[in-house]
Formats: sequence, C-alpha cells, structure tokens
Amino acid sequence: MLSRSLLRYFLCTLSCFTALQHAPAQHVISGRITSHAGKPIPFATLVLLQLPDSAILVTAVADSMGIYRLDADKTANACIMATAPGFGTAIKSTTSSAATAQAIDITLEKEATELATVSISSRKPLIERKVDRVVFNVENSIA
Repeated sequence: MLSRSLLRYFLCTLSCFTALQHAPAQHVISGRITSHAGKPIPFATLVLLQLPDSAILVTAVADSMGIYRLDADKTANACIMATAPGFGTAIKSTTSSAATAQAIDITLEKEATELATVSISSRKPLIERKVDRVVFNVENSIA
C-alpha cells in the first residue's frame, strides 16, 4: 500500500515538472552599462517600461562590473531606463522581435557636479549669554 501511494506521489510530481517546462518563455534582456569613457558603472538602476503609458514591468540593479539582466514576460513595445548617481538618465528601446534574448549595451553621460568655489563665513552673535556674564560683541553692532 505504501509503495502505490509513493508511486502516485512520484507521478504527480513528475507531471507537475513537465507542465512547468511548457510555461511561456521569459524574455531576457542583458548587457553592460558603461560611462562615455568606456568604464563600467557599478550598481546602476534599470527599469523596463511598457510604452505608451510607462508602466513598470521589471526593475534591476547592475552588478559591480556594470552587467545587468532583466527577465520579463514581454519586451515588445518597451524601453529600458538606466540611471546612476553622478550620471544622467539614458533610455533605450527594445527590439520587437520574437527572440527571447536581447543584448543591449547602455552608455551614460556624466553630469557636471563640480563646484567652482566655496566660501564659508560666520559671525558671532550680537549678545552671548554665558554662565557668569553677558557678552555684547561690538563688532557685530550696527551703531
């Protein structure tokens, strides 16, 4: 009796695995994110957007070498938006072919974030209250 129930369990498990193999194929978009100089940009954020309403399909983060992978149900009529701190945003459209794998490399432009000069200034308050006295700073008085 135990062997028949074990055999039934095995057959049910086997049929479940064969049913999963016939599931719809995933579309894979992979590639590399680099700067304009050709250096990899680590940990950039990628978003696969459905057009025309920009609904988010899939998000991912690139690894330390700038390599990413997006697994989506469909990639037709979609675009990839890539961003990274210190860099601009790049948008690339996906191809609408029936291929299940696409390779799209993305180049991000560096944003100018350099400051020309910085000056720090401070003034003493006009009246300072200390434990044993009150100090009036004459240099800050307008009189």
